Amino acid sequence: ETLYNKEKSADALKGGLLMDSAIDITYEPVDLFGNLLCKIFIYSCSQEELPFHWHNCYEFSCCFVDDSTLIINGEKHVIKAGQLSFVNANIIHCPLPHKMKTIRGITVLIPVDVAKSYFPTYEETSFQIEDNVFVQKMILKDLIEMYTLSLEPTKTAPLRINSLVLDILAIMFDYSQECPDCVENKNALPKKQYAEYILRNYKKNLTLNEVAQYYGYSKSYFSMHFKKEVGIPFYTFLSSVRLSHAAYLLSNSAMQISEIALESGFTNVRSFEKLFARHYKTSPNQYRIQGKAQNK
Repeated sequence: ETLYNKEKSADALKGGLLMDSAIDITYEPVDLFGNLLCKIFIYSCSQEELPFHWHNCYEFSCCFVDDSTLIINGEKHVIKAGQLSFVNANIIHCPLPHKMKTIRGITVLIPVDVAKSYFPTYEETSFQIEDNVFVQKMILKDLIEMYTLSLEPTKTAPLRINSLVLDILAIMFDYSQECPDCVENKNALPKKQYAEYILRNYKKNLTLNEVAQYYGYSKSYFSMHFKKEVGIPFYTFLSSVRLSHAAYLLSNSAMQISEIALESGFTNVRSFEKLFARHYKTSPNQYRIQGKAQNK
């Protein structure tokens, strides 16, 4: 199974490692299966080029037989085979394709909401485990056990997997330091705050001026600041979130296209269809038909 079932990015690494405004950035909704507290992806073959994306989950990965490469906030990170890679929640990232055709690995997504529900005093934060070998080894051990349980599931596998999720979260809270680059700064709003605000309000008739006023900035200053912090213009980011939600509804609901457009924050159905076709290289209706054919 591939890591993410999403459309290819038209330009994954424009101009080196820095993200460019032409790059598609996709918000990835993460739905849990059954009573599991995480989403697990097991992969055994090389992947095609994947888009830059982000989600409200902590992401843990390990490729067992090949080095892997991640672009995180525009910076390249090479992870050796058998080592742990980690991405904080709401951080824009992109895994690059593997050179080998046959690989083995696992990716686990743990939603922030799971951490909130099991840790009453939890305040959403970021973690730094890059320099903590002890933490990496403990989490990697849990990932390997999840990998085994996923390949050879038993009746108690979901229970065991959930206990491993809680163990990983406990390790993170007990031993990991907060990432200094991600700590909220009153004078420089982090990317995560922008992402959270848009996620809460993208279904509304959201405007650049409204968001600028919310944060106490002028429209022109906020527009410049947003592009500098996030890497793409405000409306490009907002459209990406809305289109991702629309694509999800097209694949997972029986709603009419006009209803999906309105539910995703678009006020004009024709404009939605044109923007969707430009982004996904197909019409909303054709996208739905293709999705049903793939799921058969």
